[in-house]
Amino acid sequence: MLAALSIAGALMAQQANTDEATIEAAIKATGLNYAKSSSGLSFIVSFTVKDQPNRMVYISTKAITVGVSKWHSIYTQIWTGKEPPSAAITDTVFSSSQKLGSFYLFTDANKTHAIRFGTQFDALELPASPAADNKIVQRLKDTIYFVNAAGNTMAPKIENIKSLTFDSWLR
Repeated sequence: MLAALSIAGALMAQQANTDEATIEAAIKATGLNYAKSSSGLSFIVSFTVKDQPNRMVYISTKAITVGVSKWHSIYTQIWTGKEPPSAAITDTVFSSSQKLGSFYLFTDANKTHAIRFGTQFDALELPASPAADNKIVQRLKDTIYFVNAAGNTMAPKIENIKSLTFDSWLR
């Protein structure tokens, strides 16, 4: 029994490494510049847009298997703070909708609060060495761009709320 559990554990670790290598090869095939996060839990694609703060899109290194699908999270943070977001910010964010993905609240181990926009990407059909013209690589690239655009759309709305809140303190 113990030997069977050891073998199963080794196979699961090997599968996780294969999933990570496959998604990294796909990100590389998109042609986007990326790096692995310091925690090793994500790959980070950084977008630079004139007159806007850099936006980072994170792609989880580990897939979550549901049935036959292998889902990787793709998300961006649109707000962070040491305190939970105000009601005005959450009302603005959660009253908005996107056709793919959703906004959600997150608190990390350091008790930093965040609002993220994210979606899931099924990497099941990705080949081990994908090419840039592979339709699934193109879908991955489109999804990364979409998550970035959703963050860029919401961030100015939140900044406007923060400035209105600050101005109200001055009156």
